[in-house]
Amino acid sequence: MSSQHSTPRTPSPGRKRPNTPGMIALVLALKAVLAACTLWFIPLAALLGVAAVICGVVGCVKVRRGTADELLPAIIGLVVGLIAATACIGMTVMFLDSMSHLDARPSPPAGVSAAG
Repeated sequence: MSSQHSTPRTPSPGRKRPNTPGMIALVLALKAVLAACTLWFIPLAALLGVAAVICGVVGCVKVRRGTADELLPAIIGLVVGLIAATACIGMTVMFLDSMSHLDARPSPPAGVSAAG
């Protein structure tokens, strides 16, 4: 005789339902901030920030639908991810813009030699 144990689909009233996308958003946002501090990984930090924003929105939707209970990690991940993504995308655009003007240096005035 084999007995089958069925697991309940709804948790007991005392248990919280975890918000996995919200927690992922929080972790990705913190990794985006850490990556942005290294300056070499700013484009990666921008991607991590965008991913954190997406996961934060999904986490907020899960709480609104009632399938998860923890809203705070989703909101923090969403806000920090948005700040990190915006700052990193802005820094990347400024860096690329400054690199595009390197060849456009003004020529020295007439009568002045380039050697000094």
